[in-house]
Amino acid sequence: MISKDEWLDPLYLESVLSDDEKSIKKSAKKFCEDKLLPIVVKNNQNHFFDKELYKEFGSMGLLGSTVIGFGSPEVNK
Repeated sequence: MISKDEWLDPLYLESVLSDDEKSIKKSAKKFCEDKLLPIVVKNNQNHFFDKELYKEFGSMGLLGSTVIGFGSPEVNK
């Protein structure tokens, strides 16, 4: 039988993330659930692009993370 975790992470990507990367993932998920999910459909239906959301993404460090080379996101340095 397949566990719940295997359905959520079928490629086992979570196992290769550093603690810092897991923290970034958790913060991004919380932001999306708390701020983005409640308004994204309405904004899309109204053809509205909320620039403030992107400013919040940026202030959290979620935009423009450094990629040094293949397999090296360098977001935890």
